[in-house]
Amino acid sequence: MSSPTVQFLSPEWGAALEAAANASPGFREAADALSLTIQQEIEDGDAYALTFADGALEVRWGVVDDADVVFAQNRDTAERISRGDLNAQQAFVLGKLRVRGDLARLLPARDAFVQLERAFEELRDRTAY
Repeated sequence: MSSPTVQFLSPEWGAALEAAANASPGFREAADALSLTIQQEIEDGDAYALTFADGALEVRWGVVDDADVVFAQNRDTAERISRGDLNAQQAFVLGKLRVRGDLARLLPARDAFVQLERAFEELRDRTAY
């Protein structure tokens, strides 16, 4: 039985992303020593935060006060990144992703991002945009 389709940027999508990451041994190991919150701001008003702590991922909705780094983009860019058509580095270089905050905090998270991307592959296939 296949998993149900989830709408991009819905609470169900966030819960599925969190579950996929936390079910991944590779992600849990890579995120074990991290303490980092990344705010995602979408120009149409959607916002969520990814908090990495103690080897787990938490997805929180809305704008948070404790973000270390903020990624801001329009919905098209957010969708393209989510679908895997564009990665965050490419979007940044192209001027489609604006980043502010303590960027040095991203460097230790590199392996966790790779593992998060791998965990996200199954969810990507069942996300409606």
